[in-house]
Amino acid sequence: MKEQFADSTRALALAFLFYLVVVFGTGVVWAVRGGELALVGAVVTALVLLCIGMLPLITGRQSDAGEKPLWPPLMLLVVPTAVLAVALPSLIVSLFLGARAVDLTHDFELSSSELSKEGEPVTAEAETGRTKARLYITFDATESDPNRPVCAPASTLTVTPLWGTSAKDVRPGEEADFRLGRNQKKIELKVQMSAGDDNCLLALKVAAARMDD
Repeated sequence: MKEQFADSTRALALAFLFYLVVVFGTGVVWAVRGGELALVGAVVTALVLLCIGMLPLITGRQSDAGEKPLWPPLMLLVVPTAVLAVALPSLIVSLFLGARAVDLTHDFELSSSELSKEGEPVTAEAETGRTKARLYITFDATESDPNRPVCAPASTLTVTPLWGTSAKDVRPGEEADFRLGRNQKKIELKVQMSAGDDNCLLALKVAAARMDD
């Protein structure tokens, strides 16, 4: 069986091409998905299969018969073909996804969803697998009695990024934007409400959030 496989130039080329596509394709998906362990295992498996498929090429077709291994010129065409088969579509998808904003509205988690007092800090956290240059986020504030808004219209929210960028004061429902760090995937913000009245209680929520360039 081994000798028959080694003697088949077409079968070797197709097998080599298949393994390369699997390796490159899995690696691309792994990078996009953030490196899950299942995909790491798939890459390792593909590499093992690639090595097995390459053994007949390394050892030669029939060394005792003096036949040369099937390297050039056929195998030299397989590698760039496999790279193009995966790299070109991946590049197109990457450029398409890279041009779109990343919606984080439902990814943020607040340290407290209860009513917060004057000056009491609330932390908002989110993680993403993609990176962008800026964060745009809008907080809403709800009073204990939404039908009688007293504190929310006059309140100010001080939003402080925990990665070193300057804080900004905004009104509830007003968008704040911050520059993100290079390759930053974890976002943490501290939000403090100020209404000028110690009796004011407000519940914060993220109304909208996105990353964009």
